Parts: sequence; C-alpha cells; structure tokens
Amino acid sequence: MAPDPVARSLREGHIVGLGNHTALLSKSGREYVIEDSAASIRLGNSPAYGAVLVFRDVTGERLARQKLEYLGHNDNLTGLHNRHFFEQELERVVHRANRGGGPFAMVYLDLDQFKLVNDTAGHGAGDELLVQIGGILARRVRREDVLARLGGDEFGVLVYDVGQAGAMRVAEDLLKGLQDFRFHGEERTYDVGGSAGVALIDEHTGSAAEVMRNADIACYLAKREKPGCCHLFSAEDESAIATVGEMRLVNEITEALEANRFSFNYQPIVRATDGGVVHYEIMLRLLDRHGDPVPPAEFIAAAERYGLMVQVDRWGIDHALAELGGWLQGGWDLTLTINLSGTSIGDPDILTRIQEALQAHRIPEGRVIFEVTETAAVARIEKAGAFMRQLRHSGCRFALDDFGTGFSSFDYLKYLPVDYLKIDGTFIGDLATDPVDKAMVASISQIAESLGMQTVAEFVESPEVFALLESYEVDLAQGFHISRPIPSLGNSPL
Repeated sequence: MAPDPVARSLREGHIVGLGNHTALLSKSGREYVIEDSAASIRLGNSPAYGAVLVFRDVTGERLARQKLEYLGHNDNLTGLHNRHFFEQELERVVHRANRGGGPFAMVYLDLDQFKLVNDTAGHGAGDELLVQIGGILARRVRREDVLARLGGDEFGVLVYDVGQAGAMRVAEDLLKGLQDFRFHGEERTYDVGGSAGVALIDEHTGSAAEVMRNADIACYLAKREKPGCCHLFSAEDESAIATVGEMRLVNEITEALEANRFSFNYQPIVRATDGGVVHYEIMLRLLDRHGDPVPPAEFIAAAERYGLMVQVDRWGIDHALAELGGWLQGGWDLTLTINLSGTSIGDPDILTRIQEALQAHRIPEGRVIFEVTETAAVARIEKAGAFMRQLRHSGCRFALDDFGTGFSSFDYLKYLPVDYLKIDGTFIGDLATDPVDKAMVASISQIAESLGMQTVAEFVESPEVFALLESYEVDLAQGFHISRPIPSLGNSPL
C-alpha cells in the first residue's frame, strides 16, 4: 500500500509525488503504472481547505522502457543474451585475465543443419529451431557462465574458472545435447547437431576480438574435420585456416576491391503519409570470382574481422558519390543514404576522402546521408560526434541504424548530430498486434520529435504495418512491402 500523497501534501504544505514504481489496481484486476502529484489548496497564509490529486498513466512508457532494457542485453527471438552483451562480458573477462585472473574460455557453437531446415521447412521453422536449441543449451550451461546467441545459428558460451580440460568438457557436453535433439518440422524430422570451437583466455590474450576470432576459427576447423566435432584453438591453426574458409573469403574481398567486383542495390525510403519516395539507401553487394553473389552478412563480417572494412567503405564512398554526382548533373532529383562501418567512423582519411569527393563531384548540400549503427556510434561517441559535425559542415546528414536495441538510455543522442533514427525492425514487424512494440514506436517517435530528428521504420513488410505508421508519427518507411532492393534505378529514380 502506497502512502497517501494528499495527506502528506496537506501536512507539509508543498507538492508531493509518489515514487516512480507506483501502480493502481482496477476492479477488473488490471494494473496501471502511474505518475502522480498532490498539491494543497489554500488562500494566502490560511490553512489548506482541500487538495488536488493528478494521475498520469505511464503504463505504456514503463513497458517500453522495460523492453528497451531487456533488448539491450537479450536476443529478441531466443531470450538468451545477445552479441552486444556477450562482447561486453568478454571484454571484462579479458581484462581480468590480463591481470592474472581466470583461467577462462570461450566456446563457439555453430549448428550443422540450420540452413537445411530453413530451406525446406521455412523461416518460421528455422526460428522455432533456434528457440528450442537455445533452451537445450541454457539447461546445460552453469549458472555463472554466459550463454548468448551471437547471430544466425551461432551461439557463444563464456566459461569461467576452467582450464583446457574443463573447457573441452563443457563444449562436448553442449554438443551432446545437440546430438540427442531431434527437430520436427513440416512432417519431417531433422538431426540438427553442431560443431564447437574453444579458445582459452589467459594473461597473454590480446583482446575480446582476438578471442572471438580464435573460437570462430576453431569451430570452422571442427566442422571441416567432421560434424559434431570439437576443436581447441592453437597457434598452428592460423596457418591451417589460411587457405580455406574465411581466409578464402578475405581473398575474394581483396580481389573484388582490385577488380571492381562490388556493385550496388537500391532500396527506396518513402513518406509514411503517402508512400512518396524521399531517398534511396544504397546497399553494397559482392560477386565472387565465379560471378556468384556472396551474402552481405558473410563478407561484411569477414571484412570487419580481418581489417578490410575501411577499404570496403572507401570503395563504396568513391563509387556511390561518383554515381550520385553523375545523376545530379544529369538533372535527377536524388538523395542517397550510404552505409559506413564502425571502423570508418572517426577515421581522418575517410573524412578527407568524403570531403574531397563531395567537391570533385559537385554534390550540393543535403544530397548525402551517411548511415551508421547505433552500437558503432556510441562505442566511439567522441570520435563519432566530431566526425559527424565536420561532415555536416560539408552538407551531409546522418542516420542511426538499428535504433532502440543497443542501449537502455538515450542520453547520448544529445551529443550526436543525427538527423534520422531508423527504428529497428524488432519493433516494427508486430506493430499491429504487440502493445509493447506500439509503446516503443510511440516513445521513439516522441524522442525523435523532441530532438528535431525524423524517424524511419525499417523492415515494413505488410500493408497493415505501413498503414499504422502515420498514427504513431513515424515519418518514413522502408521494407519489402514498399520495395525489395533493386539492382538499377532505371532511367529515372523518381
């Protein structure tokens, strides 16, 4: 039972509010989270003869804030920790190990038959498989260890206080859980299984990125040896991996940079009010030496891991700005959004390259929007802020991608000169039915409006969702319902 704010206000003679966690319970049993204030009514210095009590329903805001906090640390599909949280914990463990703590280890798990399930039973079955796998792994992980879904069908476990033998036992036990599991989908039963790579963490470990890479390499070698195998990373594995797997992809990227085997796709971003095209996001694509497309997630992950992403960004900047300059000179009314990786944010060479290209191609103010992920911008907030401010002087604008999933507090927005917040698709897909997603989108729209920013809804894939956006004061929309990425803009983009 909460204290009576009216009695307190009358007694103390000033405005009184209850705590931030006060709730009212209706006759039906429904709970409403409220903010309230009570103020006494008096004439001059005479005793109070009444009071005013004001309630404000903040249930939706509270649910939205709780979901933000949850998604800052958890994977929306499986409920496990997410990659962002895992990498933060891994950084802390590496620092502890460098100071003599530990030992520790990372186990990297990759499912063996996920693509088969996705291709034959559909993406819905693939999602259900990941949920069930997450449950199996969670039951086999110790309470003190950290289990996360790293992305796709990849999982990571941060194991505390174990040496080599203990880490291998953990990995083997997790694999046994996968081997004993059968997935039933679309009138067919699948043996899923998985492979595991183990990387030890000690006083000689250089960084969290090094641990992730070593565990990834070990997992690749385990999978190459035979399904269901577990491999412990060693220094000799560097040479073993040099001619296969990810290194082959690294070579593809290097050759593609030299031979201009990259290309662009374009996806329109439209007004939520009438569907009119406002600008296009330009998306980088890679063809391998045989002319086959490489999934963007694959080559971008490899480029980031092996320090090639700045070179990829340079290619994209050079060609995108040259292309835009040519279109504008030809009389097209066009604005492009260009993606920048986290490694390029704050890079002085990239900054100079962009400024020189803008001048060389005579691109006027407001025609270029650079898009960076929320996580990348906040991780380098001082450099990112300075980088953005300098390019804004050159007429560029900025968008924060994947907004809403990385952090539980958005105070950092005061320090970043951002023009657009791209609301992550996590909150858009179920907007028509999920009350928490509705509250989230409304809250983000209010945040953006208060800061003079516009909102973009990502992954709009149904007419029902698109029809709702205007009522939530979302400005722009992007997704398959509007258009899939297209390889050419034709004779005129608008």
